[in-house]
Amino acid sequence: MGGPPARGAGSPKPAAKRSHLRSASPEHRGNTVTGRFCGIRQPLQVVAIREMKHARLVLTSSGLTSEAGSHFARLLKLAAAETPSKEAKVVYIPDAAAAEGAGPDGMYRRMQSELKHLGASSVVCLPLATADRAQVAAELEGAACVYVEMGNTYFVTYQ
Repeated sequence: MGGPPARGAGSPKPAAKRSHLRSASPEHRGNTVTGRFCGIRQPLQVVAIREMKHARLVLTSSGLTSEAGSHFARLLKLAAAETPSKEAKVVYIPDAAAAEGAGPDGMYRRMQSELKHLGASSVVCLPLATADRAQVAAELEGAACVYVEMGNTYFVTYQ
């Protein structure tokens, strides 16, 4: 009588606590990854992900709020532990914001400061609109995370 009732064989398991940051749960087919982001299934072209235990792609719609920022800082710490250099390099893709009229240089300076504050050892700006496949592959090499925020995600996905 002094504790919670025992669960029987037919009792449902308690719901797991969920973070608002969810895994993409990708399915790999050739050089295309199909994943679920915010409940929408969409294809993403993968240029290079080599020898990474976990591929990390962070998509935000309202930037790194305090809760999202703390999750992101933990992600960077875990990612850095997996890299040979033990550093958390972040590749920042400004194209979605640039499609909405934001200047990539100003966005990069703001994000560089914010991401370094959260634990990134370096932040590389990679505008996909002007980069070729070799540049993209070179920048993604050794990256702990790819960070894309705000703006027009359709523009980034299908440009």
